Amino acid sequence: MSNGILTEGVIIALKKIGKRECVSIGFDDGEDTKKAISDGYINGTMIQNPFKIGYVGVKSAVDVLNGVKVEKRIVIETDFVQKIK
Repeated sequence: MSNGILTEGVIIALKKIGKRECVSIGFDDGEDTKKAISDGYINGTMIQNPFKIGYVGVKSAVDVLNGVKVEKRIVIETDFVQKIK
């Protein structure tokens, strides 16, 4: 799924039809998503690091203003959250 809203939609649909054996990976970590992982409706979710995204963005802007070359593409890692069995 591509975002938190779609993740929540899939969770609602899976609960409505009573399916727990579908493999599904969400995106973002809202309370409904965390509960759906805990309850076994989805397998896990990918989460971003908003603090790091902001930090790297501001640092890059400052670097550009100071004439420091900045990479054209900067990858900020995500984490996968799943239920521990």
